[in-house]
Amino acid sequence: MAHFNDAQPTRPKNVTFPICEDEKRWKEAVKAWIGDIHPAFQERLRIMQPFTYASGGLTVLSMLHDLDIQDKHREILTVSADLHSVNLSGSFEYENHDTAAMPRVEMYSDIKFADGVVLGTIHAGAHIRMVGEMILRPEIKVQLIYESAAHDVVPMLQQFAVETRRCLDILMSGLAEPDESEEAEWTPMEVGPHSA
Repeated sequence: MAHFNDAQPTRPKNVTFPICEDEKRWKEAVKAWIGDIHPAFQERLRIMQPFTYASGGLTVLSMLHDLDIQDKHREILTVSADLHSVNLSGSFEYENHDTAAMPRVEMYSDIKFADGVVLGTIHAGAHIRMVGEMILRPEIKVQLIYESAAHDVVPMLQQFAVETRRCLDILMSGLAEPDESEEAEWTPMEVGPHSA
């Protein structure tokens, strides 16, 4: 980014991807270092900034930036997990064949996620005897709580990947021409150690 189109910025190590929530911050970034890079690249950076989007809307780029800052400062992200279903394959029998118990799953709340943390318990309702091997396949929906809203983690991560690729495409090639097909393939990436 610092050396796009053979540019020679005065402080190349200060060249980082800016995230500007308003035009004032953008102008400060232009004054600080963006003004040193090629004008075409400046415009590519500007059109991706959150302040160019509809006001009040959450952008993937600003969300990713905020989460990155939280991670760098070792802040704990708030997540929730909801069990939708549990698929069991295998079988068991009650030790007392007259038992009329109903198995149930109990999910714990307010859990801090970490390796080895118990998320819930399966209650058989009475003593059981395993018959063969049993495999448990829980379907858990994990959500990240961000700015008082819940976001499903898996689609969010997929969206982060798509948005990152979109930003890289804009940086490398600019916006697609209006007459280009909406179904066009992604442009090939030629990012390497010499293209930063």
